[in-house]
Amino acid sequence: MGRTILADSSLQKKIETFIEPQIGIIIGQVSLQKDFAVHLIRTPDKEDEDTSFKIDAVDDIWVATHAQQVKRMLPGGLDIIGVYAAGSPDVISNAQYKLKRILYAVHKAVSMNSSASESLELYTLLACTLTKKLTCRTFDVLDNKAAANPAEWKPQNASERWLQVQTQLALDVLLPISHDSTSTVLKKQLLMGLQPTFDNIRNSLGTVDSQMLMPDQLLDPQGSTSERAKKGKKKQVQEEWESRVFNVDFFQQSSKAVASSELMNCDAKICIRGMVYGCAYLHRKATVSEAMKALKSDVIDSIVARCELLCEDILQAEEEQDPRVLYETPLRLFAPLRDSGLNFCDYLFIDEEISNSVERFRDLVDVIVREDEIDADTERKPESEDLVKSNRIPGIEAESGSDSSAAKGKQNPLALGIGLALGALGAGVLAASTYLFFDQD
Repeated sequence: MGRTILADSSLQKKIETFIEPQIGIIIGQVSLQKDFAVHLIRTPDKEDEDTSFKIDAVDDIWVATHAQQVKRMLPGGLDIIGVYAAGSPDVISNAQYKLKRILYAVHKAVSMNSSASESLELYTLLACTLTKKLTCRTFDVLDNKAAANPAEWKPQNASERWLQVQTQLALDVLLPISHDSTSTVLKKQLLMGLQPTFDNIRNSLGTVDSQMLMPDQLLDPQGSTSERAKKGKKKQVQEEWESRVFNVDFFQQSSKAVASSELMNCDAKICIRGMVYGCAYLHRKATVSEAMKALKSDVIDSIVARCELLCEDILQAEEEQDPRVLYETPLRLFAPLRDSGLNFCDYLFIDEEISNSVERFRDLVDVIVREDEIDADTERKPESEDLVKSNRIPGIEAESGSDSSAAKGKQNPLALGIGLALGALGAGVLAASTYLFFDQD
């Protein structure tokens, strides 16, 4: 027998309401002990698509692009774990091969570290709208020649109780941009410059509620005990466990200082400063190691998402920018997924309204929320004093007044654009007080 995926109680009800043919994404969590499905997200139809739905005619890239947008809106611990298709028997007959192609395209679009594992089994689900029969399979997406393995889609009588871990991480990164790298694509340049910071985050040590725990220790031993309690007993303990949130503090090695020679010979400097908020959700038997990995991934993914969004936003701006400029990156906000105890996230620029996020939650992840249900207070906009402080960057003031003939007088439009984009990116990274300063000599 193959793998078993435990489906949230609400998903079976949703599948039973399927009438129109559709294709979409499965959101959940894959672990060593169990796999969980928590949400099904229908991929929007293309505007120019034929009204008669045919799975063979579905554009793989269209679904993969939607998956990339969804990926940005997932907190740590939750991921895209498969794809599904629903339709009448004639629509889904012989659809397994096409669904496999879409699954591989989705994984390729959203995966960043697939080479770190020897295998990774993700799910395909076919749902018949007439008979309500479900056919579940898994494929090793790291093997292009992998055959389908049978899997069991197992609906649960109640929703899974999730553990939440959260953290705030300070960022203070100075990126010198050399003349040799000014031809590099903006987003790639930023992410390459941030790789040492990402490695530092991955290698950091963490405490849980101010305690250093062993990696293989259960994150919440109390929760595991309450799960085994008989119904009617220890009800109060269970209720307290369900509402628990674990606070994590990460301790990183001191970052290597940028050499003065690099600052002297660079064409631009980008400073990224602020607090990054991270959160992750884990199943009730998760270990400390699983929690730390999920939370670190969330922090890194959040930085990457803001970098991408800001790069896109800056590249769309056509007006010339001041060579010394400060950017505020979009704030991260959260919306509840039904009454599951889980939250999805979105990124809101300062010139956007909460209603914009309401629309994105609805259109991209099938989450219907009101404006007053969105938590927009987790991160705050930088105050004026934050912005003033960001302009006082060690090395930048001295450098701007230095007599560097290699940098003075150069107005390379590409270097200037990269610098501006990088600055915007840095601002987006900061969560509690986020801003980025760019200086073009």
